[in-house]
Amino acid sequence: MGVNSTAFSYKPGSSFLHRCPAWIKLLLIPAISFAVFKLPPLFSFATFFIQMILAFVLRFTIGEQLRDLRAVLYYAFLL
Repeated sequence: MGVNSTAFSYKPGSSFLHRCPAWIKLLLIPAISFAVFKLPPLFSFATFFIQMILAFVLRFTIGEQLRDLRAVLYYAFLL
C-alpha cells in the first residue's frame, strides 16, 4: 500500500476478517453502530480499544489509525 493509505483503504490479506462472508460484515456494522449509541459509554471505550487492537492485527500502523481519527476529532470539535 502507499504511504497515504488509511484504515478506510483496502488492505489485502488473509485474516479472519478477510475470510468472513460479506453478509456477516454488513449485518455487524449497523448492529455495532446501534450498540455504541445505546449502551453505556464504557462499552464505547471498550469497542474503541478492541478496534485499535484489531487494526494492529490487520497490520495497520499507528500513523494510519491516527490519520483516520483526525476526521473524528473535527466532528467532536463541532459537537
